[in-house]
Amino acid sequence: MLSIVVPTYNNAEQLVLTINNIIKQNIRGLEIVVVDDNSIDLTEKIIINLQNNQIKYFKNSKNI
Repeated sequence: MLSIVVPTYNNAEQLVLTINNIIKQNIRGLEIVVVDDNSIDLTEKIIINLQNNQIKYFKNSKNI
């Protein structure tokens, strides 16, 4: 298994491009861990709409 951690904060548009480019690599056993530092943009909604079981999404309860 390969885990790629993608930290983000209010960068939803770039996040989608990043995730799509990671997925295009066709890596077996891939896990994409998105760590959201309590974004107030559409980050959470976009991740949910991607509906990809390779993506694990964690959102901080406050901005660190």
